[in-house]
Amino acid sequence: MSKKKPYIFMVSTKPDISSYKWIGTELSLLSTIILWTLWLFRLLSLYQHLKAIKRVIGGKLATIRNADPMTLSPVGAFVRRLIKKPTGHKITNESGRPDIPPMMGEIYFICWTVLFALAHAFDWDNLALRILTVYYLFESCVWIFYYTVFRRFFEVGYSIYHKLEYLTAMFLIIPTQALCFAKLYGLTFRTMLMGLLGGAAEDTPFPVVILGCLFSAIVISMIISTFPMEAIKKEDTRPNMFIVGCGDVVTQRLYPALVNGKHAKKLLVYDLEGAPESAVPCTRLQDEAAIGEAIDRRVTDKDVVWVETPSFAHVSYVKRLLDTDARLIVVEKPIAVSEQDLAAVEALVKNPKTRSRLFFLSYYTLEKALPLHFLAHFNDAHEKYLDIDDESLIKNWRVLLGALRCAKVHICEGADDRGWVYKSENGGHLLETFLHNVLIASLMCGDPRKWTDVAYSERETDTGADAIELTAKCGQATIELYQEKNAPPQDCNRFAQFVFAHGTIEIDLDAKLATIFFVDMDKHSTLSVKQEYADKYSVLADMAARVASGECRADKTDGYPLQVETIRWLMGLKK
Repeated sequence: MSKKKPYIFMVSTKPDISSYKWIGTELSLLSTIILWTLWLFRLLSLYQHLKAIKRVIGGKLATIRNADPMTLSPVGAFVRRLIKKPTGHKITNESGRPDIPPMMGEIYFICWTVLFALAHAFDWDNLALRILTVYYLFESCVWIFYYTVFRRFFEVGYSIYHKLEYLTAMFLIIPTQALCFAKLYGLTFRTMLMGLLGGAAEDTPFPVVILGCLFSAIVISMIISTFPMEAIKKEDTRPNMFIVGCGDVVTQRLYPALVNGKHAKKLLVYDLEGAPESAVPCTRLQDEAAIGEAIDRRVTDKDVVWVETPSFAHVSYVKRLLDTDARLIVVEKPIAVSEQDLAAVEALVKNPKTRSRLFFLSYYTLEKALPLHFLAHFNDAHEKYLDIDDESLIKNWRVLLGALRCAKVHICEGADDRGWVYKSENGGHLLETFLHNVLIASLMCGDPRKWTDVAYSERETDTGADAIELTAKCGQATIELYQEKNAPPQDCNRFAQFVFAHGTIEIDLDAKLATIFFVDMDKHSTLSVKQEYADKYSVLADMAARVASGECRADKTDGYPLQVETIRWLMGLKK
């Protein structure tokens, strides 16, 4: 669900920031001028305004069609009866906008062709026609260069109906332009058409010669790109991926997710000698330095390195890997478990270039509780992974639910055989798992450092499980967090509940599902992670791959926010 855009951005899509601000920090002056000038030119296009109007009307008709008949006005009810079939206002791409059927553009340009064909046949000539001629040449040239060259710089997730969709339009637009140039220069249609097709003569005007060269190159490249043999020859642009560490998270979650998602051209795993054997192919080396050197010899500025070691080693590996050419370094949570390492991370992320190369994981908030994260922040980069059943309710949930009254996060898990997790100097289960409880709660309750009446305790339950409990207040809302480790299988569950004045949000962390109950309206709505991303770490693997490709920015996508502050706060509670 995308936020409603101003009308001018519905008419002309603004260029994606990564197209002119490279790697998130380096501004390209020429790219900025060219792309924003093209954006301005498209604001002058009649066709773009017609498309925007169609989207607005289609959206309103779709809302009426899907609305409860009892809530509609008499006019709305009448309109709903007239709509015999779906309006076609359907979003089928990542851009967040409904696709415009190709017939609309074809009809639009056919109308221009008919006008200028009649003007040529009957030798019409007046000021109004000449103004229309110049306008058509301007608009059609902008159309051609946008859709054949520049569109990828503006729309990250655009779609087309067919490979040849724009090629067929070119065969209509170029002859119409020849009619226009013939009218303006007083030359024959044949001379202008030959010029636009690359066969310029001595008397062909210079603008036509230039356009002919460009159009010829565009048409030839469009035809070549549709040849099946060219598709076979395409270079594999996926990055190589290196994983440091080969524990349960790698073998059971990350490695399968990267393989199944086909995110890596090559996937290499490194671990220390003496570490437990696993089914994942793994190169074992004697120490950190040897692993760092092995990766440095192979890694390029397009590749990704995942740090999946025990948490106490995260920062030392990150520092070492930042000296390599790696495009992106993905860091498992918790980011760090000591005050010294926390300070080091804070220093690293203050440098924009370094920050753009670091992607911080948070398995619960970015995957299990991703629907809740989306409700809290409406991050467009995360919308790709979600199924949303009622966008209007989801968009207005804060107004409809009112003030927060109570927040509960309950994570109860089975045996944890990792010996290092039980050492307090490594953070223990407080930072390994209870950190998730606090981060999930903070999505609705804000910075935990501002919570009041905090009460924290650790104990052993009657079943022998290790339990951590925390209660606090956030304004008038109460907070109840509970975690168990090594619990019996029948006691294992993971859920969160947020009670508001006029409803409830319930999170099934295992199903990756959020259900919002609107009590006053007697309605409910759901958000869930799509089935294709149901496997563990599938979302995180795809997010990291998108950041590495430049589609998303790490600082706008990852799980860094509040992690350092929360870890430091939890360490203070422990003391």
